[in-house]
Parts: sequence; structure tokens; C-alpha cells
Amino acid sequence: MADLPHILFFFLVLPIILLLLLIPASWYEAEGYADLGVVDFVASEVAMRVRQHEINDHDIIYRATDGSGLSFLEAATRQSARAAVREQRHVQRHVYISHQKPAGVLRLFRLTTGQVFLPVEEDLQDYLDTGRRITAATYVVGFGYTVVYLSGVVLCRRKRREKGT
Repeated sequence: MADLPHILFFFLVLPIILLLLLIPASWYEAEGYADLGVVDFVASEVAMRVRQHEINDHDIIYRATDGSGLSFLEAATRQSARAAVREQRHVQRHVYISHQKPAGVLRLFRLTTGQVFLPVEEDLQDYLDTGRRITAATYVVGFGYTVVYLSGVVLCRRKRREKGT
């Protein structure tokens, strides 16, 4: 149990901070995105996410009707996902693509495609500002944990030295 802070730091907090540092600054500015306009999508299939041998989440896969190859996922309940596909529900999304593509390790993550699919009434800069606030909060928590962790390491070493002498 004494190793829990070390495990949390090296396998959770530190990698998250490092990944967030790799995100290009242009991903938080509307000028960093090409506007593809409003695209019509149709619900085409249901994707199921499996965790610990159980199907926990369902996603509706929407594909562009214009043949552009664009697609996005939307979380849904099992029943509503199946109904959307059965009815071939149409939705419109304002599509933006980042001028700067994910590089390095970021390419491994499904959600870092550099594509943004927003409901028509939602503003891109508001969406990006929310992402920036979440990232800033993660930095604060991560760096705060790092300071507490390193302070604890220093205090434990001082205690050991004092006991040893």
C-alpha cells in the first residue's frame, strides 16, 4: 500500500501531463481549423464497447451522406442506438478539421483525429475554450499531485536520515 503514491505518479499522473503537453496550441484556436461547413450524416450502425467482458456502452456510428468518408460516434443507450439505426436517423453537424494533424504518440488515441463534429447551433471557439479549461484543470491537479508527491518523498527521506543518525 505504501507504493500506491509511486504507482499513481509514474503510471497515471506523469503520463497524462506529458500527453497534454504534446497537444498543439493551435488545437485551442478556431483559426487552427478548416471549416468544411454543415454536413448531413445518417445513423449507419451500432458499435458496442466491451469492458471486463461486459458490453457497457453503445455508440451510434454516423456516416456522411455526401460520400466524403466522414464519420463520428455518438454515445447512446442500447435501445436508442438500435432505433436510430433502424430509422436511419439523419443529423447535421458543422465539421471542422485541424490544420495541424496529431503527431507522435497522440496518433494512437482514437479521439485525437483533429476532426470536430459540432451540432449546428454550437460555436467552435466555445467548444475549444471548454477543452482548454479541462486541460488547464488537469495540469493544476497533475502538478499539484506532483508537488505533494515530491514533498512527501523529501520528508520521508529526511525522517529516515534523522532516525539513522
